[in-house]
Amino acid sequence: MLFELMNFLATFQALMNMIFTDLVAAGKVAVYLNNILIYTTTLDEHRTITHEVLQHLQTHNLYLQFKKCEFEQQQVKYLGLVVCEG
Repeated sequence: MLFELMNFLATFQALMNMIFTDLVAAGKVAVYLNNILIYTTTLDEHRTITHEVLQHLQTHNLYLQFKKCEFEQQQVKYLGLVVCEG
């Protein structure tokens, strides 16, 4: 019998929801497992929210893999969809 983590994805999603509760409630961030989508109307606001997201991750000893990150994009592929303004 293998002793693997049970319900790992659900547990990780619950952790991400707990960490980003304030930003999700403010309507600035969407989180699905290890995908964090930041959406704002101005570049300055985007940079501020990005900084807050990074602070939240650092506080909980989580980190990003830089090669998988895209910053300040006008459109992104998210969960198989292309998301852009409008």
